[in-house]
Amino acid sequence: MESRFYTHLRSLRYSGYFLAFWAAAVAGAALWADIQWPGQLMRGIAPTAIALSLVQFWSGTHRIVQAWKLGKELLPIVRVSPPSFAALELPRLDRTDRAYQVKRNIEQALFVMGLCFTLSGVFQLSGRFLMGMGLAICLQTAVLLVSTLIGQWQNAMYRHELEREKHP
Repeated sequence: MESRFYTHLRSLRYSGYFLAFWAAAVAGAALWADIQWPGQLMRGIAPTAIALSLVQFWSGTHRIVQAWKLGKELLPIVRVSPPSFAALELPRLDRTDRAYQVKRNIEQALFVMGLCFTLSGVFQLSGRFLMGMGLAICLQTAVLLVSTLIGQWQNAMYRHELEREKHP
C-alpha cells in the first residue's frame, strides 16, 4: 500500500512540475513572439497566454504543495494501518473528483469560447486581435483540460487500489 501511495504522490508532483514549466515556457514564448512580431494577432495572443499561464502555474504549484502536504500528513498512517488509511483517503478522493469535474466543465467552456473567438477572426467577423485571443485560449485550455483528464484518470486508478485494500 505504501508503494501505491508513493506512486500517487509522485504522479501528482510530476503533473504539477509539468504544468508549472509549461506555463513558464508559454509565457516566455508569448512575450518573445510579441516583441519579435508586433501586430494585432500577437497583441491578442500575448496577454491571454500570459494570463492563462498564471492559472496554469498556480494549478501546478498547488499540485506540488498538495503532494508535499499529503506525504507529511498521511505517510505515518499508511505505514501503521493501511485499512484505516483507505478509510481516510477515500473521502478526500471524493472531494478531489468533484473539484476535477467542476474544473473540467470550466475548461471545456473556455475552450469553446476560444474556438468561437478564433472562428470569428478567421471568418473576419472580428479582427485579428480576437482571433489571437481565441488561439491562446484554445491552446492553454487544451493543455489544462488534458492535465485535468489525466488527473481524474490517476485518481480513479488510485481509488480502485484503495477500495481493493479496504475490502480484501
